[in-house]
Amino acid sequence: MKTLCLEARKKGWVEAVVQRYGNLDNAPWIADSSRADPALLSNLNPNSNILDLGCAYGVVSFAISPLCNSVISLDSNKDHVEFVRIRAQQERVPNITSVLADFTTIPFRKNSFDLIILNQGIPSSIIKKHATSFLKQLYLLLKPEGEIYVGVDRYKYRSKSISISCHKLTKNLQSIGFTVTKVLIPLKTYNNFKFLVDYKLTSPFSFLLEFIIQEYTSKHFSEKFFRNILKITNLTGINKLLFMSLNFHSYIIFARKS
Repeated sequence: MKTLCLEARKKGWVEAVVQRYGNLDNAPWIADSSRADPALLSNLNPNSNILDLGCAYGVVSFAISPLCNSVISLDSNKDHVEFVRIRAQQERVPNITSVLADFTTIPFRKNSFDLIILNQGIPSSIIKKHATSFLKQLYLLLKPEGEIYVGVDRYKYRSKSISISCHKLTKNLQSIGFTVTKVLIPLKTYNNFKFLVDYKLTSPFSFLLEFIIQEYTSKHFSEKFFRNILKITNLTGINKLLFMSLNFHSYIIFARKS
């Protein structure tokens, strides 16, 4: 990261990334703006103030910056923060501010943001010790009717000790005062949020969906097949309690401050 930042200052961030990875396509975590697609399902508008929490290289921040009023790109890694700062300066993006801070003490006032984004899940250090207080902090940072979305990749966080199941996080959010408005599960690997399926809490045949999500690979199931399965489940009724008994570890949750 230090070398990348140094090269970005000298040659420009694009050339620095291409020099290291061959082309931008080989570094989607830096340059693939589709990673911000879930934000389009929120109430994002030109007046929105956004907190991109755990911004990393800022790929989400830069993708949504033309669609909102301001973006705070916050990370606990100083090199990530510096890279975002360099890119914002080079691209002359005035509404992105990069901030170095610890996640447990986010340095902003209450009611500051319309949308908070955690694009790569909640850090494991917080999950183990500060999960409830962390979520309460986010609740206070949001404006009335503000939103949060949390994206968790079970392929990245295989150990259950450092990932929160979909149902558990849903319950945690609700206990704090959030209203969970949407749950999305990736069709293929989570990767950059392509191929999303809207999994409603009342969705029938939950066990069948869970089986497919746990067992499929891109070689086994196509997008068309998966969507046809969803259509079939919509024709059948089954108790939503099945959803509560399942432990999805790859998902996106949208929640609104009540």
